[in-house]
Amino acid sequence: NAGIAAAITGLALFARSRSPQVADWASQAGRGAEYTLGMVSTQVGNISASLLHRMREHERKVLTTTHDQLKAVATFIETSRALPTAFREKLDAVILSGDSAATIKLLGQSGRPDLVVEWRKARDVLNQIGKDLVQTGRLKGLIADYFPRIAIDVPGLLNALGKEERSFLQVKLDNARARAVKMDGRDLSPLEESQIINGFLKSHSPTSGKPGFLKKRSVEEITPELVRFYATFSEALPLYIRAAVKEIERARFFGEDLVRQEGGLTNVDMSIGNLVNREKLAGKIDDAQAEKLRSLLASRFGPGEKSASGLLQTAKNLTNAGLLGHVTSAVVQAGDIALSVAAHGLLPTLKSAQQVITRKPGRISVKDVGLADHITEEIVGGEKKPMTVFGRQLSSAKFLQGVFKYSGFSLVDQLGKNISIGASFEKSVRLAQTEAGVAKLRAKYGEAYGPEFPQLIADLRSRANTEAVRGLLFSELSDIQPISKIEVPQAYLDHPNGRVLYMMKTFMLKQADIVRREGFAEINRGNVAKGTSNLLRYGLALGIAGATTDFIRNWLLGRDQDLDWGAIPENALKTFGWSQFVVDKARKGQPFQAAAGLVAPPYKMWEKIVTADPQAIQYLPLAGRLLYHDAVPGQSLLGLDFGGAEKANKAYEQRR
Repeated sequence: NAGIAAAITGLALFARSRSPQVADWASQAGRGAEYTLGMVSTQVGNISASLLHRMREHERKVLTTTHDQLKAVATFIETSRALPTAFREKLDAVILSGDSAATIKLLGQSGRPDLVVEWRKARDVLNQIGKDLVQTGRLKGLIADYFPRIAIDVPGLLNALGKEERSFLQVKLDNARARAVKMDGRDLSPLEESQIINGFLKSHSPTSGKPGFLKKRSVEEITPELVRFYATFSEALPLYIRAAVKEIERARFFGEDLVRQEGGLTNVDMSIGNLVNREKLAGKIDDAQAEKLRSLLASRFGPGEKSASGLLQTAKNLTNAGLLGHVTSAVVQAGDIALSVAAHGLLPTLKSAQQVITRKPGRISVKDVGLADHITEEIVGGEKKPMTVFGRQLSSAKFLQGVFKYSGFSLVDQLGKNISIGASFEKSVRLAQTEAGVAKLRAKYGEAYGPEFPQLIADLRSRANTEAVRGLLFSELSDIQPISKIEVPQAYLDHPNGRVLYMMKTFMLKQADIVRREGFAEINRGNVAKGTSNLLRYGLALGIAGATTDFIRNWLLGRDQDLDWGAIPENALKTFGWSQFVVDKARKGQPFQAAAGLVAPPYKMWEKIVTADPQAIQYLPLAGRLLYHDAVPGQSLLGLDFGGAEKANKAYEQRR
């Protein structure tokens, strides 16, 4: 919350104390607060604006390329998943064998001639990925008609091997895992693990102890006994695309500082060392800054690449569906437009809104910056691989995506992002027309773009949709929303399973980051008037937007609550985590419960579900909240009258 921003800034001031004890205590506390609550992007930007720009460009390109390539294969995957089970299993074996001619022949027998066309699109994507992997040094050469084989049951596969082969392969995997942990602070990815397994199975000579189905195996064939240990082709393709794009863009990020290790894998630790040392030798950073950069980059490209356990990911997705999958949440999400007003001004935001609503041709949108199907880093961090339940492939991430679609949450989120991107573009174009405006752009982006800055100004003046302009707009949106892996705290990256503690809080922490950067940091630099003005602007924008959307939400739910001036500061505080639950606990003299409400994950939903509390109906996606508040006239569930609106009205009167 705003207190977070003030606390971190205050600790920085105490760290300058002439008292060694006070300075040491404040420095240690400040580092802890920065690690747990401070945005990685802000910390990097405080050290090097050019490196922050480079990192944001990396995030943008990962998002954009992944989206484009997944979109190219989406029809093939979705259509093939609808094929009869027996035919799909046969298709699995043929595709995984790497025989493209046999695959096309079998697809021709599917009764879906369009599948052949979509398969060729998928092959084009795989061929391009292969070329990029060779170009970035990850592969030495291409394999004709290669299709990714990703092992999903490694213990089962190991048990199917002979004792000698199993022991040998286990040692190879353990050694590779140990190297990855030592150098990068992470485990092997499914793709890396599978490459080691597949390389072993291809090259290891048959022995008398080897099972029959391995004796004649070559790279061209996958037997039915082996297929069961691998992801289906519809699972493997998106998993491979995501992993390959990350690898390619990571190599491009490090560029000449990239170090490859055995098997062509990136040695992240040494690559980071080369990059940081280059900055240091150029005199751009000092020893302390170099150490900090090492730590931040190691978190981003090490544990930051890992996901939480499957169970936690599923729990997060279902929690998000229960808490956010309602039309009322979509209404609240519309308040994000206020951030655009605060960041870019009222007139640019209104002009952008008009362009978005009228669908003006040629406007720059979320599609141009890789955010067409992206909400926030916290929400999209869920599992993407479906699991099979009673013969059907189910995915909690897919379920959440559907809930957000039909509740209107995704639509409103995309609307807000499009308006913010358009407003940023209009503001930047206007600034580029005058010397005074160019000076403002140079102050913020001159170091980041370096020698490319004049071209950026030329592109803005001509309203061109170029890479430079898209990079600027992505950065502007990153300043106000947590849309990538560097717009979160370092602790979030370092502890994948601990990310559950940040549920529903990354947006709050990002707003605290805005308050800190635009308000307290300016005041600390002596720009008191500017810092105070920024604080007032953001506070009013968030308060007015929150009060307005709160009023609309209450009206939809049948609550009898008024819109008054007191709602503005109250809703500004809600943005920073000071929820009604926290307020009520504080009023009752329960400070520890209030503090717990600020930092604890949203557990109330599961508490009500597990205890079979009838109020749990409000967490049913799409209709639950309306049913609980009796907002659907004449409708009830199992004859129950939940009376949510009446309870809310009584609580509101008590608070007044």
